[in-house]
Amino acid sequence: KLLNDLSVAVSSAMNGIALLDSEGRYTYLNEKHVTEFGYVRAEELLGKTWKALYPEGEIARIEKDIFPLLAKDGRWSGETIGITKQGQPIFQEISLTNISQGGLICIMRNITEKKEREAVGKFRREMLETRRELREVKRALRRDIDQLDGWLKFANIALFPLLIAVGGAAFALRRRRSPSHS
Repeated sequence: KLLNDLSVAVSSAMNGIALLDSEGRYTYLNEKHVTEFGYVRAEELLGKTWKALYPEGEIARIEKDIFPLLAKDGRWSGETIGITKQGQPIFQEISLTNISQGGLICIMRNITEKKEREAVGKFRREMLETRRELREVKRALRRDIDQLDGWLKFANIALFPLLIAVGGAAFALRRRRSPSHS
């Protein structure tokens, strides 16, 4: 009875659960583990290695960074990026535990929606910060334009007439001193 209850619990769990042999081949996958990766039946993955569910870069990271920790501690938990049957990334939290005869248990939870929400939140924060910076640039430009406008008004109202008057006076003095106008 206990074994039957455990079997029902594992097969209906909210998390994906898989057993792998010492070669990293799947020997059992519950329905959640199968469907999270876009497959319909466990038979599509049974006998294949875990590498069938990961892109090359992630395979290298798992082998280089995660497996040594798993070998040392007997367990590891963290985030990985798998790939669905359709080629889409699947962000997941996984827990790996070594079992006898060199195999392991993998328990996974799909966190793709959480990661997407975090990415949207980050984008919104960055967008708001960019808007704030653009408003500050707009204010600075407006100040510069207002300052330039003040100088232009000064030039039009005071400086140009003064220059015209000085130029006119200089022209008049020059004409008066010129020998041809005597």
